[in-house]
Amino acid sequence: MTPEQKILLRENLLKQLAEARPFGMLAARLAVGARMWNFNLPEPEIARELEILARKGLVEAESDAMAIAQSPHWKITQAGLEMLDSRGY
Repeated sequence: MTPEQKILLRENLLKQLAEARPFGMLAARLAVGARMWNFNLPEPEIARELEILARKGLVEAESDAMAIAQSPHWKITQAGLEMLDSRGY
C-alpha cells in the first residue's frame, strides 16, 4: 500500500468512526466499511491501523469491563474530529 493509500484508509476509518458516534465500532465492522472503498484488508491489519491512529490520539479503544473476551470498540476522539474538520470532511 502506498503512503497516499494509507492516508486515505486512515481517513476512511476516522470518517466511519465519526458517523458511529457516540457508540464506536469494532475493527471487524470497520474492515467491512473499508472494503466498500476498495481497501480489502483483513481485520488484524485494520486493527493495526487503528492502533497507529490511537498512538496519534485520533481514536481510542474501549472494552467492556464485564466481558471475558471481547474486541474493543473503537471511538473517534475530539482530536480526530478536529483533524477531519481541518481536512474539509
